[in-house]
Amino acid sequence: WVTPWNFHVFIDNFSDKFTLSDKDIPQFGYTNDSVWFRLKIKDISTSPKTYLLEFGLPGLDHIEFYQQSGDKWEKIFFGDRLPYASREFDHRNFLVKLNLLPETERTFYLKIRTTNSLIVPFSIHESTHFFSNILPLEAWHFSFYGILCVMIFYNGFICLAFRSMTYFLYSASTFFLLIFYILL
Repeated sequence: WVTPWNFHVFIDNFSDKFTLSDKDIPQFGYTNDSVWFRLKIKDISTSPKTYLLEFGLPGLDHIEFYQQSGDKWEKIFFGDRLPYASREFDHRNFLVKLNLLPETERTFYLKIRTTNSLIVPFSIHESTHFFSNILPLEAWHFSFYGILCVMIFYNGFICLAFRSMTYFLYSASTFFLLIFYILL
């Protein structure tokens, strides 16, 4: 456990222990250990921009994100063990806002622990483009959910019209499939 007042000691003692990942998506399998990541990000643009760091796997239990703000380190907690309402962004994946100054490099640290398989697909998006880029995917999700709802009512109607248990089971299984996808 690292607290804000001893984080400088941690960085000074362990900064040489980080190694460059040889994989596009870091994978550690099932582990009880916490895994630390160091992200060095350089903004090569000429104007200040806000970026979003996205964790493509929403099943990570505990994530601690450290970013330097002046001479202090700010720690942000998130993960699927925290209430959904505590998220800064209403999105299925975890998102962290990164404020970068033009032509500067910043270093961020992450500590991740999970009971699931530890797979960490990172991606960085410019915040202005992120939400417009996910609209087609969200439209597909709404269409898929709509088709499932239509199938529930269609099979339910046939079940009532023909008094067939098979169509009731179709309708019920489609309903539970819809609930499963919504909760996923």
